[in-house]
Amino acid sequence: VNKGVFDVSITFPASMFAGLDLDAIKKHAGEQGIKNVTQNSDGSITYKMSKSEHNKLMKETKDTTVKALNEYKDSSEYESITDVKYNDDFSQIQFTADKEKYENSMDAFVALGAGLQGMFYQILDGKKSDEISVKVDFIDSKTGDVLNSATYPDAFDTSSSSK
Repeated sequence: VNKGVFDVSITFPASMFAGLDLDAIKKHAGEQGIKNVTQNSDGSITYKMSKSEHNKLMKETKDTTVKALNEYKDSSEYESITDVKYNDDFSQIQFTADKEKYENSMDAFVALGAGLQGMFYQILDGKKSDEISVKVDFIDSKTGDVLNSATYPDAFDTSSSSK
């Protein structure tokens, strides 16, 4: 992310657009209010937008992330999760869970989705790639003990740590 005086440029890796042609990318970006889309020589895509468009994008991304995180606790699909808390930039996400239900479920996979959402928000917010970090904890609702913890993107290099 390059934040100028009047505009903001965000460059995404080519891998985020695999299988899409430039016209489709431009059309989708245009629907989001982004008028300047450039494909770079390495295949990456740069979006250039006004600061007000970037602020709108950040608000929409935050709202979407909050909604998605709350859906984990509200969904009957993730029975162990009873609550979720997060900080302003989603660098810390904490799920409260019923230990017995958690240990007999696949709910730990929620960490991956939450981690990706937090990382995407931080990318759009302009964090440098080596500063992006999202710690996802599962906390026992009765004892407050950490059931599981993963930090992204580090968890992609190694399996998530468990306590």
